[in-house]
Amino acid sequence: MLQLLLPLIKPYGEHNRARATASRKREKATRRARRKRKLEGDTVVQDGPSTQRNIASHLTVGFNSTMRRLEENINKTAPAVGSELLAVVFVCRSAIPEPILQSIPILVAAASGATTAHESIRLFDISPETEAAIASALGMPRISVLGMEEKTTGAAPLIQLIRNSVEPVDAPWLKTADRPSYLPLKVNVSHTQEGRKKASQK
Repeated sequence: MLQLLLPLIKPYGEHNRARATASRKREKATRRARRKRKLEGDTVVQDGPSTQRNIASHLTVGFNSTMRRLEENINKTAPAVGSELLAVVFVCRSAIPEPILQSIPILVAAASGATTAHESIRLFDISPETEAAIASALGMPRISVLGMEEKTTGAAPLIQLIRNSVEPVDAPWLKTADRPSYLPLKVNVSHTQEGRKKASQK
C-alpha cells in the first residue's frame, strides 16, 4: 500500500517544505527585497506546480479537516464548497484517544450515505510505522488521519486495491433508523372543585 500511497502524497510534502522555506526567507527580507522577488516571480512557490495543487485539493490532512469533510458529506442538503465524497480515510488508531476514535467509523458510515457498497468510504487502519512514513512524505511531524478523494490524480490503483481488500463500514442502524422528529409536549389538565366537595361533606 505504501508503495502506491507515498509517491502520490510526496508532492504535497514538497509543496509544504517549499512554502516553509519561502516563509522564512520572507520574514528576513525587507519590503524592497520582497517586491523584487515578486517581480522576478519568486513567489510562485506559494501556489506550487499543478501536480502539487491537485494533490492538495483532493486530500484532507489531519483529524479536524477530515472530520469536517465527513460531516459535510453527511449534510447533503447544504454541501460546502469542495465537499466531494472521500474514497478512503487512513487512521492510525494508536495516535487518537479512544473516545474520539469510536466516532470515526460512525461518521464514515453515515457519510457514505446512499452510495453503493463498492463506492462506500473505506476506513483503512495504519500502523505507527506507516503513519510516520506518511507524515514524513507530507512534511509533517504527525498525521493521525488522512482522507483521499476519488478524484486524486493517480490514486485509482491504490483506491481499487483498498476497496478489494477492505469491506465498507457496516452500520445497519443508520439504514433502518427513522428520521428524528419533534413531538410537542402535551399536558392534560384536570380541574377539580375541592371547595364544593368539602362543603358537601360538612
